[in-house]
Amino acid sequence: NGQYLYFSIYNNLGTRTGGTYCGYVGSSGFVDISDKRFKKDITTIANPFNIINNIRGVSFKWNEESGKEDGKEHIGFIAQELNEVLPQVCNYDEKTDSWGIYKADVNAVLVEAVKELKKQVEQQQIVIDKLLVERGPDGHVTSMENSL
Repeated sequence: NGQYLYFSIYNNLGTRTGGTYCGYVGSSGFVDISDKRFKKDITTIANPFNIINNIRGVSFKWNEESGKEDGKEHIGFIAQELNEVLPQVCNYDEKTDSWGIYKADVNAVLVEAVKELKKQVEQQQIVIDKLLVERGPDGHVTSMENSL
């Protein structure tokens, strides 16, 4: 339809290099191909809280060497630090001798952490509801709350 720019990068063997380099650009931006048909060994991310607790978000300004210096404050991660915790989202490029991050991939960890947090909140709400039920008609605490 002419609405998208499709591309895929191939290695010297003529095969597709991976989903991050295969996608299309539409009116809303770049879309990574993420089709289940192209994936294997799929598992849910384990211990997302542990991962998040070991990631450091930073604010920074780009320096002259980056070629991106604009004097503005930015937020993000330090790729070398993130690589220690979540190497799946980091990439070292030998040609530029620099580290990069597939930032969108970090979202998967955040989604799983929010789901775990939701479960914890739901479990706590069950305990709170039980405690409220255990109050007598006069509102005084009964034995269940006294035992906590």
